[in-house]
Amino acid sequence: MKKKLILISVLAIITTILIYNLFKTNKISFLALGDGVASGMTAYNIEGYSFNDYLRDHLKGNQKLETYIRDFARKGIRIEELIIAIENNSEIEFQETKITIMQAIANANFITIAIGSDEVVANTTISKDVELINNISSQMKILIEKIRAFSSKTIVIIGLYYSPIYKNSLVDKINANYQIIANNNDCIFLNPKDLLNQTTHFSTKSSHYANYKGHEMINNKIISIVNFDSI
Repeated sequence: MKKKLILISVLAIITTILIYNLFKTNKISFLALGDGVASGMTAYNIEGYSFNDYLRDHLKGNQKLETYIRDFARKGIRIEELIIAIENNSEIEFQETKITIMQAIANANFITIAIGSDEVVANTTISKDVELINNISSQMKILIEKIRAFSSKTIVIIGLYYSPIYKNSLVDKINANYQIIANNNDCIFLNPKDLLNQTTHFSTKSSHYANYKGHEMINNKIISIVNFDSI
């Protein structure tokens, strides 16, 4: 009787594996998180095409896209607010139903995170660069750890790029900390500081938002460093 039960259990496991392999796909569930950079905000205060949208088009064109969620990325969101959204399990409308941010993170096998840029520009309470860098970095560490609690999949952290209104030294220090956070949490870090130039990739000298050409550059770099066939 015992041997029969063991045999039934083994057969059940084999059947489950066969069913899984039969119906599984190599397509990618893509989740984009972040601030105005992630959502494609422009210097004219309207959303344009972000690097995430270009990535979506690339995956779709190669018939590798399962789903794409960008609704948790929006202008002005701070890292701390995204942490709170995860803690409160905020939800959005997606494909005529509701999905929570925890569900979106757990279901995604590819996640991009671009956040911190709006925070630097909007900073009015932290007067010293060191305080701002430490605050952003410590919050980013918490954010990535919370995301990793729900996902072991591919995560790409996009750092800050040089813009007409940033201090380059500030960008370098924040990116250095992002690199450490990425390394410690098995994430891919993309440092875009040398990808964009101020004459070609920005529409005005008064905004930190890159134009579509800048987003194309970031998209192209992600494509060059991520092996989507292995996701």
